[in-house]
Amino acid sequence: MSQFEGPVGGIKGALTLKPRDPAAPGTTPYIIQVDNPFEVEVDWYVAGDSAAYLGGKWHLRLYIAPADGTATKSGLLGKTDVDVSTVSSLPVPRKYSHTFKIAAGVMTEGVYHMTAVLTYDNGGPPLEMAAFGEIPFIEFYVA
Repeated sequence: MSQFEGPVGGIKGALTLKPRDPAAPGTTPYIIQVDNPFEVEVDWYVAGDSAAYLGGKWHLRLYIAPADGTATKSGLLGKTDVDVSTVSSLPVPRKYSHTFKIAAGVMTEGVYHMTAVLTYDNGGPPLEMAAFGEIPFIEFYVA
């Protein structure tokens, strides 16, 4: 779990991510066959005195990076924008979730780091609020 960085207006929060196997709901696989689709669930919440008054959008990005020296996939794996208003302003904490669905064959064999980056935009000047989460190691293999 990663805490929010540079919170504004007393905002507190955290972000987590975990891999999921769509063929076996409830499982958290860290070793995945490259020929299988997989999902990455990203959950976050905001709390604090100003949390109920947030508007705008969350910008969520998912990145992959080689960790073993032989993996070849890197960069942006998925991105989405989430309207803050999709979750009621009360009660606080406001809890959000997004699931990235990754098709079979997208990943290549190897061990990777996976990182989620969440930023906030209220339609005005950029605000210094972000959260980061990671899966330190996840392996993709050829059967």
